[in-house]
Amino acid sequence: MLIKSLTKILSVKEERIDKNILEKDVKCISYHIDDVINNVDDGLVFFAYKGNNFDSTDKAVELYLDKKISLIVTDRKLAENISHIVVDDVRMALTLASVAFFDNKLDRLRKVAITGTNGKTTTSILIGSILSYAKNKIVTIGTNGIFVDSKVFDNNTTTPSGYDFVKFASLGVDVGCTYLVSEVSSHALHQNRLKGVTFDVAVFTNLTGDHLDYHQDMDNYFDTKAQLFTDSYSDIKVINIASAYGEKLLSKLDRSKCVTYAVGKEADIYSIDYKISVDGLDATVFIHGTEYNIKSKLIGEYNLENILASIATAKSLSVDDESIVKGIESLEAIDGRLQRVQAKDFTIFVDYAHTDDALENALNAIGSIATRRIITVFGCGGDRDKSKRSRMAKVAERLSSIVIVTSDNPRSEDPMSIIEDMLSESPDRSSFIIEVNRTSAIKKAILLADKDDIILIAGKGHEKYQIIKDEKMMFDDTEEALLYLKEFNK
Repeated sequence: MLIKSLTKILSVKEERIDKNILEKDVKCISYHIDDVINNVDDGLVFFAYKGNNFDSTDKAVELYLDKKISLIVTDRKLAENISHIVVDDVRMALTLASVAFFDNKLDRLRKVAITGTNGKTTTSILIGSILSYAKNKIVTIGTNGIFVDSKVFDNNTTTPSGYDFVKFASLGVDVGCTYLVSEVSSHALHQNRLKGVTFDVAVFTNLTGDHLDYHQDMDNYFDTKAQLFTDSYSDIKVINIASAYGEKLLSKLDRSKCVTYAVGKEADIYSIDYKISVDGLDATVFIHGTEYNIKSKLIGEYNLENILASIATAKSLSVDDESIVKGIESLEAIDGRLQRVQAKDFTIFVDYAHTDDALENALNAIGSIATRRIITVFGCGGDRDKSKRSRMAKVAERLSSIVIVTSDNPRSEDPMSIIEDMLSESPDRSSFIIEVNRTSAIKKAILLADKDDIILIAGKGHEKYQIIKDEKMMFDDTEEALLYLKEFNK
């Protein structure tokens, strides 16, 4: 692709381009300054914009003058001696340019997008299991990483930049993938990271209080999520109508393009009769009027919702019934989602729950199978939505026998200040054990556990790190639990 061809793809407001570069090939697209500093190739187009912590524009100009960048795409006018084009939305431009740069391979994939506060990861993995059973190769993008068939890549955000999204999708096409399943965060939607991508199916799981530090209130949060269900973003819309926000979303859409699902009430795909045990779920599911028996090793009513979401999506993609049933049944566990760690006489679950609703779901699921005490270990992240901290503490106090409050990625905040916020609406602090050090908190829970107790270690799930100030240190809840189980012979 020539640079002059790239300029025709984007909605350019103003351009100032050295005519000598118009016939150059676009050899590289970048939006990371670090990727450019050592670049020596000609034909690099850089997309400069202001992020949460850094504006790359000034540095991009320096690198242009050092002849490491051929063209800058920006949202502001630069000096006359800088070859650049001005667009309204640089992130959107980055996605559109990436689609063209990777030869429109994205269009060769059938694409699924999942959004909602909770359940995105589990639903995406369930869909992936169904599609895999049906002999398909898949690209999966989400919180747990990026999976291109059997290859795994790190992912620092739920939904990556448009460039990375398209790059990994294209890599998937190269190795024979036919489907892409992606979690789509509210941040990504608000920032137009995937604007210009159209999904075959979009899934709405639920909406509860989270990210209000970013969106300010639930109305803004909902409106942002709802963007994914406009026709420019998605074709078929799969919606959980057991969620009040799902009902609200459905009321705004063309019903003929929607597939509904619910636990406890009738929908296109629903379940009312189900059993939950320590071994998993056994449910009668109605799929467009036809009755099926579905078994899963996942536990909890909320996981039944995720299963119904995966069924609705698979049916929308015309996957056969056997692959749907067998794909669900064959899924053993999901990393960091009520992931079981078996001790000699009691059980530990590690879960990513980091909102009050997710924590309540996890504790209710455990409560449905518990015969003795529930010991909960959890914290709240620093530099994130503070409004959920006290709500999470109240949930843990109400549904647990013992609560140990600790740290969970405190970042720049004082861990004890976060704990004070957590306990600010709980006048009787005697029901909480405060242990700021997360390692010590997990150790204490294991020491306290007796026969048939269940420990829930919540908040980090699959994460393999702990962020304290500017340092990202290795930390794994599951590995910590296994270490002390061995040490105490439990």
